Amino acid sequence: MEVIEDFFKVFQANPHLFIQQTEFARRNSNLTHYVNEMRQAMANVRWLSVPGILWMEDAHLVAFSLMYDASVFVFDTVRRKWYVYGAHTKRHRFHGRPRNRV
Repeated sequence: MEVIEDFFKVFQANPHLFIQQTEFARRNSNLTHYVNEMRQAMANVRWLSVPGILWMEDAHLVAFSLMYDASVFVFDTVRRKWYVYGAHTKRHRFHGRPRNRV
C-alpha cells in the first residue's frame, strides 16, 4: 500500500488538493483524520468493504499524476467523455480523443 502512503504525502504538500477534490474533506477537512481512516480501511480490507467516502476520487488521480509524472486517462461511460489527469506531465504524448482536462 505504498501508493496510498504516497497519496498522504502529496496531500500534506498540497492541502488544497485534498480539501477541494475529495468528498471526505467536504465532511471533515482534517487530513490526519483522513489518514487514520484510510489506514484503518486498508488494515481491514480483507474483512470489510472500504467505505465509499474513501474510494478513489479526482484528487487521487491528480496526486498519482504528480507522483509519477504520468497522465491518467479516464472514460466516463455515462457521460461518454474522456478526462485527462496530469496533461502537464513530461510524458504526456497522447494525440487521440481525450480532451477534457481535470
